[in-house]
Amino acid sequence: MSLSKTLAGLGMVTLAIQLSVAGDTSETSLLASTPTLPNGISSGDTTQTSTVLWTRSAVAGDVRFSVKDKDGEIFNDTVRVKDVHKPIKLLVDRLEPGKKYRYKITSPTGQSITGTFKTAAKPHSDEGLSFGVSGDWRGELAPYPAIKNVDGKSLDFFVKLGDTIYADIASPAAPGGQVKTLAEYRAKHQEVYASHSGINSFAELQRNVSVFSTIDDHEVINDFAGGALAVTDPRFSTTTGLINQTELYKNGLQAFVEYNAIKNKRYPALGDALTDGRLDLYRSQRYGLTAGIFILDARSFRDRELPGVGNITDPTQIGGFIAHSYDAGKPNTRTMLGQRQLLRLKADLMAAQKDNVTWKFVVLPEPIQNLGILGAGDRYEGYASERAELLGFIDEHAIKNVVFIAADIHGTVINDLT
Repeated sequence: MSLSKTLAGLGMVTLAIQLSVAGDTSETSLLASTPTLPNGISSGDTTQTSTVLWTRSAVAGDVRFSVKDKDGEIFNDTVRVKDVHKPIKLLVDRLEPGKKYRYKITSPTGQSITGTFKTAAKPHSDEGLSFGVSGDWRGELAPYPAIKNVDGKSLDFFVKLGDTIYADIASPAAPGGQVKTLAEYRAKHQEVYASHSGINSFAELQRNVSVFSTIDDHEVINDFAGGALAVTDPRFSTTTGLINQTELYKNGLQAFVEYNAIKNKRYPALGDALTDGRLDLYRSQRYGLTAGIFILDARSFRDRELPGVGNITDPTQIGGFIAHSYDAGKPNTRTMLGQRQLLRLKADLMAAQKDNVTWKFVVLPEPIQNLGILGAGDRYEGYASERAELLGFIDEHAIKNVVFIAADIHGTVINDLT
């Protein structure tokens, strides 16, 4: 997606998309010559002045990270690998805005892969923006030829928009179906980022395009609600606490954070049982005056989903679902995002509008538009009060050019959102 001020005035739009184009699969992956770095290299969570570098070494020992600009090397450090199933990361800071850097990661055996990343634009620049988005890929469907051409697109960044593994679907890495242990979740991620038939599309993509990553449901288990009581979902095998406190959730999220170039941030303790100490996947980043991007976690804090409508032609059942989605007779609004995350999004949208940032991209794993009653409990239609609150806030404060980008439904829909 390439955008500039010439597109101003589009208003509020929602997209449920996988933005990629099929490419040639004949080229042999670079990983054939670097088997000690089997999942490639990556940069992520890149800001104006920092980035997170990532890899996994198949052998124990010291892995070296080097970063260069056009004048030479500016950073050099090592990280020791003890567990070959656990990827390693390194934060590189003191970088300059709007600048392209080359980095190299070298395994303990001396094998190297090089890549590039670009820092976010200067605060008051207006240089345009080009980025990609994809979501929903399963290990047994690799090597994902639809993203193979991304490496040549000179994107500013790429968003991995949830369902980055399917922990509940059988694949060669987990033929038994739903995984449970940390080791099993790690194996599912390794499968996605490994070579298949000599091709590793994600490794080719990530080495030259910085990524932002977030979860949907399949990183843990299908259609889970992290803010619901664990006792309401027997798949989590516990009767105490919230789902986002269970071992299954923690294993899934730990593996996700390990296998993505993402900062390991947590919500500070403020007396909120829903979010205190939980992983913080919310991301907000400006690209000069061109755009701001706001990446959400729509799973970890959502209330229990509403039951589906048994008969989708019955007006009474449909009316009942809609009434419950608007919290009829309840003192508190049902939430998908959690109040702390929603407040951050509102504040960041307001600040972007105040600072005359043209585009505001809200990246949400779940569709926000109304797609009908079928399966609506898992989408924002099942949390209609919060949806109305968010859209009403955008309208009330005249926040212009808000674009929602979603995944999950495995199709392409572009329309105005009201």
